[in-house]
Amino acid sequence: MCETLNRLDGKTPDELLKEYFVYSKSKGMPLFPINIETILEMYDITPKMVNFSEFEKEKIVQKSRVREEGEKIIGSVSLEGDDLRMLYDEKSPPHRKRFTLAHELAHCCLHADKLRETAYDLTTQKDIDFFEERKEIEMEDMWDEWDANVFAGAILIPDDDLKFAYKRMLRKDEKIDIDLLANIFDVSDSVMKERIRILGLNPIVS
Repeated sequence: MCETLNRLDGKTPDELLKEYFVYSKSKGMPLFPINIETILEMYDITPKMVNFSEFEKEKIVQKSRVREEGEKIIGSVSLEGDDLRMLYDEKSPPHRKRFTLAHELAHCCLHADKLRETAYDLTTQKDIDFFEERKEIEMEDMWDEWDANVFAGAILIPDDDLKFAYKRMLRKDEKIDIDLLANIFDVSDSVMKERIRILGLNPIVS
């Protein structure tokens, strides 16, 4: 049994963040933007940068599902015996890397049983970019990706902190600057817009 996966199984974003804030303060580390690699470190996970094209040549793709041939693989999480292994694409820009790692962590918390069953999960560019409303999802296997994206957003953009920054902007000049908010939390504009939509914060002004 993988002890790391057992510890993560069922964890919520709020629980992970509470642990992260306590751990960061004890180490004298900055709290913001959220350091996803510090959260992984708390669970003894060291993500590794790889060239996924090489992995594809070794047919690792066959151990998981890729819905369409040619989808770009950007991350993975797998069980190697009792160890949890997390990989990300070497060509990922910083924002993409952070969100991919948060997405993989989400799978460990939300879908631990499926991971134990298959021992391998690949994340594609399409999975990470999937921001449709859940009610519009037609493919059942996309529900897990939607859940993982929402979970990842909640880790990188904590509810209370976003609401505070959002309200402060509204009080200041009644205009929301998406670029500024995205920079504060070190995420992409698309992730920030989706987080605002999920939390029901309006109006959205670019």
